[in-house]
Amino acid sequence: MIPKQSTSTSKPTAFF
Repeated sequence: MIPKQSTSTSKPTAFF
C-alpha cells in the first residue's frame, strides 16, 4: 500500500 501522502506517486489515495 502507498502512504496516504503519496497522492501524486502512482495512484490517488483512495485508501488510508
